[in-house]
Amino acid sequence: MRDKLIFRVCFDFLLFPTHQKCVIVLPWIEDYLDHMLTFDESLSSSGLVSSGNGKNNFCTLITCYHFSGENIFCEMKKAIRKEILKIRDNIPQEIRSEKDACIKKQLFLMHEFFSAQTILFYASFRSEVETHSMIEESLRMGKKVVLPSVDKQKHALVLYELKDMKELTPGYMGIPEPSVSDERIIDINEVDLVIIPGAAFDYSGNRLGYGAGYYDILLSHRKKRMPIIALAYEEQLVDSIPAEEHDVRVDMIVTDQRIVSAKKDFC
Repeated sequence: MRDKLIFRVCFDFLLFPTHQKCVIVLPWIEDYLDHMLTFDESLSSSGLVSSGNGKNNFCTLITCYHFSGENIFCEMKKAIRKEILKIRDNIPQEIRSEKDACIKKQLFLMHEFFSAQTILFYASFRSEVETHSMIEESLRMGKKVVLPSVDKQKHALVLYELKDMKELTPGYMGIPEPSVSDERIIDINEVDLVIIPGAAFDYSGNRLGYGAGYYDILLSHRKKRMPIIALAYEEQLVDSIPAEEHDVRVDMIVTDQRIVSAKKDFC
């Protein structure tokens, strides 16, 4: 049976060079560790980590393992995603509705929203922050609303203008998508404001999506500066998310309690 070093710590992670010993701070509960970390059974008993207070009452686990560097980010992201989505899914519907109303109110008062004419929304699905009422009100305000549709063959998001909520039909994975002609295709550079979903976010604007990278690919084609705003429940904020070069960061995160401006330098 493998020994584990368990501490209550600030949510963070430490990485050593590829193929060397790694120390990882994992935000999950102890009985979940054995299920997830199956890539290597060898444990290093060495390693020093400072103690502190956990974020969002996480009892974080620090475990020293030997494994190849290419697996580090992948495994860490999977772990964070699973834990935060579990928390998000468990928010009671009554509380979720109150949170949704707070987020909508804050978003609609933002200068970035008020001044944008063409807005890329997402059609909320499962336990995501609800956007259908936001889309309907934006249409009534005369804004051009754009929604993504997944092109699985090209592994890309195709953007379409939506003129009526009745034009939404279940698409990829059951997610509502526009069912309209290609005459309504919109280029990402025609968009004034991007409103984006995600599993988790940190205070530097790093975003953890659902694992397919569709939004990172889409937003890599931007040729102009446009605000990227994430909608999230307060429970989806963490202190640190492992980020790679291709990961697109958000500018602001609107939660049910506040608006977080990402700590980063804009280009």
